[in-house]
Amino acid sequence: MNFGIFHLMPRRDPDKPDKQVFSDVLQQTQIAEQLDFDIAWFAEHHFSNYCLCPSPLVMAAYCAPLTSKIRLGTACLVTPLYNPVRMIEEIALVDVLSDGRLVVGLGSGYQDYEFQRFGVELSQAKEIFKETLDIYELAFVNGEYEYHGNHFDIPNAPLPLNPLQSPVPETWITGLSDSPELMERVARSGYVPFATAGPREATSLVNVKSRWAEMYTKVGKNPNNVPFAIQRNLCVTQSKEEARQAADNIRYTARVASSMRNKTQQLNGSILVEKPLDGELTLDDIENNALIGGPEQVAEQLIAEIEAIDPCHISLFVQFGSLPQSIVMQSMTLFGEKVLPEVIKHFGGLENIGMNIPAQIPASG
Repeated sequence: MNFGIFHLMPRRDPDKPDKQVFSDVLQQTQIAEQLDFDIAWFAEHHFSNYCLCPSPLVMAAYCAPLTSKIRLGTACLVTPLYNPVRMIEEIALVDVLSDGRLVVGLGSGYQDYEFQRFGVELSQAKEIFKETLDIYELAFVNGEYEYHGNHFDIPNAPLPLNPLQSPVPETWITGLSDSPELMERVARSGYVPFATAGPREATSLVNVKSRWAEMYTKVGKNPNNVPFAIQRNLCVTQSKEEARQAADNIRYTARVASSMRNKTQQLNGSILVEKPLDGELTLDDIENNALIGGPEQVAEQLIAEIEAIDPCHISLFVQFGSLPQSIVMQSMTLFGEKVLPEVIKHFGGLENIGMNIPAQIPASG
């Protein structure tokens, strides 16, 4: 098992300069590299302050020469919003520029507000995702591709730039646990399922992993060898005030994300209006569910979650809402100096946790 850092790049405070958002991300990524984190993940969203990054590939290319060993991941490319031909060529380019450190996270998206402004029907997102995955696999496996589908009609096209990773860059898939057809495709190819509990208890992910295990059984693979990745909210702090501040910003993130998912969003320009959700968790609940607290408390909770889920990767979401960079950097330092050693000691090494990522065998190849 290994750890990553997730960058949503939000701007809850409208007065925070754009440049500062991305400067924070770079500083966090460089600290994560020093702590031997495996991957820095970059999100993609459009048209609101929920996330200021419209292109994870641009962020990966930006961070590549400013880091040396941490891998750089897209979490995720919202594939229905892309021309797949351009997406594939840019993936190959960033993999070369990063010396083969790109990790490709793909997803089908969920925000109708974004889809409408790209002229794409959200109801067709999974169909478009499937065709994009076909094209993605054909291009990288064969070096050239031709595709005639319902959404894309591409004459024979060579791929002039090849990624350093072969036959395809390491590929992870977010969401899709509501689509048995696509789950089966992912399981057959050996791509890594990636799930988040948001503000809920991490144990909610046990059921998600069990659905993937059932799909592994269906395709004739060992259900005990599912390479399952998860995302968790983290704020390591001894301060009750900082802990409550972290919980409030996690709640903010859940509120605006839910409004976008449920098509109830309201915006002042690009600023999403925060509104309470029916039946939402209390701040006490969120503090208890997230990895929030002193190093000893967080280490104990994290160990219990790992034992319950047995993930191959944990992506840590460390800057949510308007949580100050000073708290984030302190949290990451305490995690590296105090929490991680306890986890390693308990398990006798991170290599004893989770499954190795299997060889990925594209279905279309």
